[in-house]
Amino acid sequence: MPLDRHLAALATAVAIGATSLVVVLGLQNRSLETRYGEARRLATELYPGYGVPEFATATLEGDSVVLGAAPESVRQLLLVFDTECDYCRATVPAWKQVLSVLDSASYRPIQVLGISLDSDSATRVYLEDLEFALPTVTMRDPKTLQLYRLRSVPQTILLGPRGYVMFARTGQLSTPEAVDTLLQVIKRVAGDVSSTETAIRSH
Repeated sequence: MPLDRHLAALATAVAIGATSLVVVLGLQNRSLETRYGEARRLATELYPGYGVPEFATATLEGDSVVLGAAPESVRQLLLVFDTECDYCRATVPAWKQVLSVLDSASYRPIQVLGISLDSDSATRVYLEDLEFALPTVTMRDPKTLQLYRLRSVPQTILLGPRGYVMFARTGQLSTPEAVDTLLQVIKRVAGDVSSTETAIRSH
């Protein structure tokens, strides 16, 4: 009997130890998954502080622009879309609302540019259909898309001096709260500077 009791106690201790080990390993695995997910996000998505390279191109109207190289006092707001994306189409009204506010605000100049991941012809039709008057460039080169981390659309990106990301949001922008958040960020990083300075939409 004493031996049986000792064996039973030992079995219980082993079972408790095994359970504890499983819990610890599970927590460690969860922690590793969280770290991996965060590392993957930082490696594939834009985030505040990330610097995009300069990209010289031209708008659909033929005007020269350089993404990521606005003058020191200018911020660049990039609106990234694809003509086949339903979420992008649903975001356009919110983008229009943001631009309307910027046009009447006394922030540092904001250079607003659309970035289409589609062809010039499809983009022109898209903008005309939505009555969205926006200086727009097309970006289809895989290397450039990778450097700008434009894997998903729609994206709303605010660039500061030397192409550093100040704000980046991926996904549909449609709720009043989301629009207000973006405007608050713009107000904070662009700042009120005078009653005469307004948003600009061209180089």
